Amino acid sequence: MTDTGDRFGDLLERLQQSGLEFIVCGGMAAVIHGVERTTLDLDISVSLRPSNIPNLVRAAEASGLVPRVPVDPFMLGDADTLHMMIHEKQAIVFTFIHPKDPFIHLDVFLVPELRYENLVDYSEIHSFRNNPLRVLSAQKLLELKESIDPPRPKDLMDILVLREIVKHEQNG
Repeated sequence: MTDTGDRFGDLLERLQQSGLEFIVCGGMAAVIHGVERTTLDLDISVSLRPSNIPNLVRAAEASGLVPRVPVDPFMLGDADTLHMMIHEKQAIVFTFIHPKDPFIHLDVFLVPELRYENLVDYSEIHSFRNNPLRVLSAQKLLELKESIDPPRPKDLMDILVLREIVKHEQNG
């Protein structure tokens, strides 16, 4: 595995160990399903219940991550602040970055359609470092990728491969 892969592996492990309720989405989910590609961020859908936010913050801090914008990450548990970020700032994600490693980003989905509660039924459990890891299903990931308008070149490549993966899964 590359250094970036190891970094993401360590980050995923910290997220798991923190007790955070989350689902791996985006490029990393595509990789887990078998898409051969690289990614420089980890997209996750997190339960935004106030009791879950300290787990997110603890895992981010343990990984050396800080918010990209000067906003207290604990505010993610406040519905009014979330509403303002989404509707006034057009925020889709809240991003944590590593100040000394520009290749590591953690994007936490904010918009309702990508929140944990709305995606958990479309997720699967995979094994990662001998621990369960909740990952968005290939079918749901494909649906989300197909809904991107306009799609980026990497999304178009993901879509092609994910269609084959889903077709293979459906044919058993």
